[in-house]
Amino acid sequence: MAVSDEALMRAVRGGELPRLGVLFERYHLILFEFLSRVTGSRHVAEDLVQEVFLRILKYRATYRDDARFEAWMYGIARNARADYFANREKVVPLSQEAFQSPTEDRRPKRRSSSNGNRRCFKSH
Repeated sequence: MAVSDEALMRAVRGGELPRLGVLFERYHLILFEFLSRVTGSRHVAEDLVQEVFLRILKYRATYRDDARFEAWMYGIARNARADYFANREKVVPLSQEAFQSPTEDRRPKRRSSSNGNRRCFKSH
């Protein structure tokens, strides 16, 4: 009979860190599919799967005996996703005005040369 997820997590919490590898093998693909759906990016999901298991390791002491491992893991995954989007650079959408041609009063002023003509090329 296979060892339960909860028993494995209690062992990890107790210092048997290699047991986390068993949980990773059981859940990394399921977690990847979940994170792909909620982020819309397979690339981001790959990074977040790693982040989730790092957090499981980091916060293993907070795992409670009465908690279901899967529910605890998904809570960590949701927090990792939220942190990812909160820490991304904010993208400000352009206004419609940005797509319009400039009017005369909004065009940059051209500096003219001292004789009033702009020369780009020297004639020979």
